[in-house]
Amino acid sequence: MILAGGAHLYFALNSGISYQENNLYSDKLQPIMMDTETRIKDTRRYYQEISLDEIRKRVDDPAWWYATRAMCAFVLVVAEELGAKYIVPTDISMVNGLL
Repeated sequence: MILAGGAHLYFALNSGISYQENNLYSDKLQPIMMDTETRIKDTRRYYQEISLDEIRKRVDDPAWWYATRAMCAFVLVVAEELGAKYIVPTDISMVNGLL
């Protein structure tokens, strides 16, 4: 599942959730990925162990992070419903759609 819009790559790189290099295909707008099983584990960790206050202290737009708990859960629910094996976060525009 490729995530477009919503600054998913920005979230991925700053949230503390673990990702790996995108080894499915090469695209500079989609450089990282994770398998859905890892995302399930890391979503729990994002809710229980990663401090949103700590993230907010080190970014330029701390208010943006308030909605990330909901975004994180929504992405996981959609991925599980679709049976997605991998999640690829991007910062490409929603105009490009979801795949």
